Amino acid sequence: MLTDVVVERDATVLPYTVATESTIGAEAQVGPFSHLRPKSELGPKSKVGNFSETKKTKLGEGSKVNH
Repeated sequence: MLTDVVVERDATVLPYTVATESTIGAEAQVGPFSHLRPKSELGPKSKVGNFSETKKTKLGEGSKVNH
């Protein structure tokens, strides 16, 4: 479920991801079962893994948040 989310080119959003007022950068990967709360910004080629949650977070290029 995506609400007010920008998904840039070649980004992957896996099943059961919930995101609100966020940006998913080019070639980034999110999910499954991730929650991006408002003002989360994922840089290019970053990854938010399963069962992770972010809020007011800015991930740089290539950064990873595993479960």
